[in-house]
Amino acid sequence: MLLAVLVLGGVAVVRLFLWRDQPRSRVLTVGMLAVATSYGLALERVDRFLDPRLAWLGANLTDLFQLEFLALGLWALGAVCVRAVGRHRLEPVWSAVMGAIAVAVLVAWWLGDGSVRESDEVFELRDSWSVVYTWISISWSDLFALLMITASVSGLRAGGPRRALYAFFAIGVCCLVYALGGAAVLIFSPDTFPRFYHLFMQLGGTPALLFLAASGMLAIVNTVRRARSAD
Repeated sequence: MLLAVLVLGGVAVVRLFLWRDQPRSRVLTVGMLAVATSYGLALERVDRFLDPRLAWLGANLTDLFQLEFLALGLWALGAVCVRAVGRHRLEPVWSAVMGAIAVAVLVAWWLGDGSVRESDEVFELRDSWSVVYTWISISWSDLFALLMITASVSGLRAGGPRRALYAFFAIGVCCLVYALGGAAVLIFSPDTFPRFYHLFMQLGGTPALLFLAASGMLAIVNTVRRARSAD
């Protein structure tokens, strides 16, 4: 996981040099930075280092920030995918949905034990609001996965940019593996979810980060090729 986070973060930083020349790619860059930050906060050493130092603001803030950065990243990537397949009317809907989910996560954390009772993961807490918090984190992964898969398939059928859409499709599949696996455990054995959480992160998150880094590299490669052709 650490290697995938570093690769994605490195590609995102390199893409910052395209910020001025490639304004259309800015949303993808924001999404990559947000997702890399989110998964960086999910690393065990980072979580254990930051949580005690942020405890004066509230318990488990690293977990909350992780999900909020992930919400920003999923919003950005979903917007990029919708634009890539020409479904611009869906973008305001997607923005509204992700905005509402980000607010719901904050409310569930604030009202639940997650904001006052320190734990390795908020998912370990079993009060009603913490359970809502956990279900929200799974549900938006399902929504994002379905958006990426359906939009990618639609774009490929319409003759869209194949490499980027294949990468988006792969990201959607990885997210679906995480979301369905997490949902199954929450339904049939909710008490074991915290133990399986990091396993799901590895199985779904690591390849998704690498596919996202690969999609980000495409714009860099294409920009270099265009610059050489112009010369």
